[in-house]
Amino acid sequence: MEATFSYPYPDPEELRTQVALFRHSLVAALASETLERGELKRTLRALARRRHKMPGTTRTRVSVATLKRWLAAYRRGGLEALKPGLRVDYGRSRVIPDACLKKAIALRREVPARTAPTLVDILSRLPGYPARGINPHTLDKVLRRLGVTRKQLRQPRKRTRRWRAEEVNDLWQGDATEGLWLPHPEEPKRRVKTQLFVWIDDVSRLVVHAEFFYDQKLPRMERTLKLALLRRGVPRRLYTDNGQVFVATQFKAALAELGIKPVRSRVGQPRGRGKVERVIQTIQEQFYPEARAAELRTLSDLNEALWAWLECIYHQRVHSETRQKPVDAWRAGISGVRPADPVKVARAFLWRARRKVSSNGFVSLLGNSYSVDVAWWGRTLELRFDPFDLSRIDVYQDSRPVARAQVRHLKRSHLLELEPLASPPPVEPSGVSFLDALRDEYRRRLAAETGEIPFRDALAPGPITPKQEEDTP
Repeated sequence: MEATFSYPYPDPEELRTQVALFRHSLVAALASETLERGELKRTLRALARRRHKMPGTTRTRVSVATLKRWLAAYRRGGLEALKPGLRVDYGRSRVIPDACLKKAIALRREVPARTAPTLVDILSRLPGYPARGINPHTLDKVLRRLGVTRKQLRQPRKRTRRWRAEEVNDLWQGDATEGLWLPHPEEPKRRVKTQLFVWIDDVSRLVVHAEFFYDQKLPRMERTLKLALLRRGVPRRLYTDNGQVFVATQFKAALAELGIKPVRSRVGQPRGRGKVERVIQTIQEQFYPEARAAELRTLSDLNEALWAWLECIYHQRVHSETRQKPVDAWRAGISGVRPADPVKVARAFLWRARRKVSSNGFVSLLGNSYSVDVAWWGRTLELRFDPFDLSRIDVYQDSRPVARAQVRHLKRSHLLELEPLASPPPVEPSGVSFLDALRDEYRRRLAAETGEIPFRDALAPGPITPKQEEDTP
């Protein structure tokens, strides 16, 4: 029988969720992997030997039997099944009679300003209510747990209303979430969890771009936004949470150069991001099972399958709220879309660093050495660079490119690889699947729209010509 918990907290449901998330962190990976015989037992024993910080209890260890029970519950009912049960008598006090508690609630609702000691005084003077032995502190705890507090009764509940932007590209919403597990390209027996970035248009619900990576680092997020800008134009505002990548100075500077206003949700109030979270939920519920069934093995295959599903299924399905297909809703407002300048986009997302020029005209950056005009010796210059290509460093003055640093010694060619793990040889599909058919359809559409344009070349800043330097504001 699953153990039950009693909670002396104002919000027991919050603690139940924390407990479920802790249990999920231990067993979710095991449920999504196909482990060899005996490997599951070894993994469970290794988890049982560790010490854990578990919410709601001082215990630090979990038995193998308990882990097996959690794993079975997760496979049966997901995260909800991992929540501990409530006490049978939850919502009632063991020391305060029901009649006294109901009367105290009625008295508090009648006059919200009444304190717990006042309620005890009133009850003790009413015939038929044995309230003399009630502790005011205990009564206050019970009333708080039931949501009958003076503050909650005095302040009317704030009403929330559904809101949407006025037109296409007026507001984009972005978020990141955990993705699927893939085989490690260099060690097939190991598995690596991917991370998914998603950007949607608020009005049309169109996914302007989504992509899986092996991490959630800033350059990955910036890459997804660059691709969205180049394909769908420039939004007026960008709505995100307060995640580290979204509040980075580098990211805010890039948005400022492109004239995009950042908007972030309030801490602890995620309701405003419900639209992008709902799209992510749709991807998890409808795309993830098909991707697992297709046994995709590489990051490129996973992303191609995602884009195929988005273009051929999600964008072509009538949305329950807009009553339009996302692609049709977006096209209806395309006249007001501000197109993106590829050169300006590439320059905006260049990383920035300030370095002092040595007496012989050299600057150092990330272990590499570059040479600049010796006339700048002793001065501190702003260097801008693409973290995926350190062979090209531009020198800026007053937000304008004025020169290009020459490579003297290139110890590392990139800060991050485009794909952090080397890709293995392509794996031929074992048979026909739903995603295989979608990917073929998506390739035909993509070829018809864009032709054979190298994907990475579309993001390359390209050489700076004297004409571009004159035209740059």
